[in-house]
Amino acid sequence: MKFCNTISISFYELALLLIYHKMKTKLIFVLTYIFLIFYPKGNFAQTPDLGLTSSFALFTATGAFSNDGDATYVIGDVGTNVGTFTAFPTGTVDGQIHVVDPTSSQAATDVNIAYSYLNGITCGVNISSELGNQTLTQNVYCLEGAPTTLNGDLILDGQGDPDALFIFQINGALSVSSFSNIILINSSNVNNIYWQINGAFELGSGAIFKGTILANGAISLLENSSLDGQGLSCAGAISLHNNSVITERNENLPIKLISFTAQNMGNYVKFEWVTACEINNNFFTIQQSSDGISFEKVLIVDGAGNSNLVLHYSASDYNSNNEVSYYRLKQTDFDGKFSYSKLVSVDFKNKTYFKIYPNPICASVTILMNDTSLFNNSELIICNAIGAIVSVVPITGSKTTSDTGFFLSGIYFYTLVSKKNIIKTGKMISLQ
Repeated sequence: MKFCNTISISFYELALLLIYHKMKTKLIFVLTYIFLIFYPKGNFAQTPDLGLTSSFALFTATGAFSNDGDATYVIGDVGTNVGTFTAFPTGTVDGQIHVVDPTSSQAATDVNIAYSYLNGITCGVNISSELGNQTLTQNVYCLEGAPTTLNGDLILDGQGDPDALFIFQINGALSVSSFSNIILINSSNVNNIYWQINGAFELGSGAIFKGTILANGAISLLENSSLDGQGLSCAGAISLHNNSVITERNENLPIKLISFTAQNMGNYVKFEWVTACEINNNFFTIQQSSDGISFEKVLIVDGAGNSNLVLHYSASDYNSNNEVSYYRLKQTDFDGKFSYSKLVSVDFKNKTYFKIYPNPICASVTILMNDTSLFNNSELIICNAIGAIVSVVPITGSKTTSDTGFFLSGIYFYTLVSKKNIIKTGKMISLQ
């Protein structure tokens, strides 16, 4: 309509004019007027078009981009169109890096368009600049005056509507206190939460924040804080400190395995792995193979269930008997679904040398070992066929001899133990 270019008229005023002139019924006019007045205006808002920034976890149109934490893990693209970029390879990014290229140039335009759109949406409700310890339903919320803070938990209730839209218009900076959290209930979706911030954004240590941030200032994620969503700035530096930033639009994120390693420690294998954003994770199984084809279980480690944090795991295996072993990590959900990591190999050609002779045993037995770390810190436990301990031999050096003249004929089982860890197991035969 041409008059829209010259006359400022709201949706509500236009609706009332049309009803008034066409229906001419006073009762209908009054009822419709009441409906439009009390119907939440925020429901007429729409999600912004993020353009190329929709694939970015973190982006600034103008500003430096830095990270000083090895544990930082980001899913999604990152970059800046104007400013130094020193974030990676320190840390890990599962996405593309765009610095002063055609993509970052277009993203700089798109982030400003999206910010302006959110800034221009009609306010639904004015609320206090302290966001913590309350529950909000879908609307367009305006926060004016003093800098806004989130201290404690903010619950966003979708009331069963998966399309429930939450928009926060903040005329100033937003600061989130340490270990504060945004909790989504009743179908509220992280992809439908938007924060238009006319200033800087700071996420406190250990805090968990959710939604898409469109800021006109710096974005700072302090130690071990997590962002489930996006951090986009029209103008301001982005700084990270051992953070988790997870961006997955319109789909649930599966368990994300950052790394899985296995290391020969001489007399055992040390496993370490790191995950991000665990969802429905029941447990992990470490599996071993001598040929990379047929695998068997080594051990099981409980998962975290659900977590938005970067988590570090470790475990050890003291029973590998192959010169070269292949390992993989199997992750199993509570519903039985599972996935595997890539294979890692461990070379045991220089592993601990261990030998017991003679076998079958006679009046005495000799134990040979080359791992000095086990001297005076381990013992050989010998049991008979029914599991009763018949001898405990302390390992005192590279060659240890023990009396076995009192053994009856039969089969015996030995276990080499160091600091409660099983290093080696085997079988001996006595013919006495």
